[in-house]
Amino acid sequence: KMAKAKKEISELEMAIQLMPIEKKNKLLLRLVKKDDILQQQVIFENLGDDADRKKMEEGVRSSIEKYLTSKYVYETPGEIMMEMRGYNARITEYVKITKDKAGEIDLTLTLLTKTLKEFESTLRNAPDRAATFAPYFVRRLDFVLKKIEKMHEDYHMEYRERVNLLLHFVHTYIPTKLYVKDYKIPKKFD
Repeated sequence: KMAKAKKEISELEMAIQLMPIEKKNKLLLRLVKKDDILQQQVIFENLGDDADRKKMEEGVRSSIEKYLTSKYVYETPGEIMMEMRGYNARITEYVKITKDKAGEIDLTLTLLTKTLKEFESTLRNAPDRAATFAPYFVRRLDFVLKKIEKMHEDYHMEYRERVNLLLHFVHTYIPTKLYVKDYKIPKKFD
């Protein structure tokens, strides 16, 4: 099956390469019009610059700030997690468009630390209702720790304070303590 799929792909590539440029352009435009992320990638890669990337990053960051300062009261850890998932999707979309790995780390850390600072009392007052929040929070922390490890050591210092705040929380919050061993989350980030 794998050999057949590879053969079909190479045949498709060859067929596309043999097409006249005008026909390829029309086909490409039709495909791009159907995919919002692809449209934004094409625009960003061909017309964008560092200022556009910064503007997009600030848009995601400001939406996180609005969520944290909204008048809506999140009463349970599950409600907090559902909001976090929505903002994490925005971060993922931003990274798909810009390929900004450092921005992904920074935005994810911002989401985690600011959520913790804003809602720690809600989380600590309802540990029995954190069945979905706890594994989600630990998975996101594990994700960002792995991304940081891939960065050059010089960048680690930039993230140390926020990561250690999160590590302290997951090791002292009863619901997340259940998951830190599974993900081998360290107690301290040096």
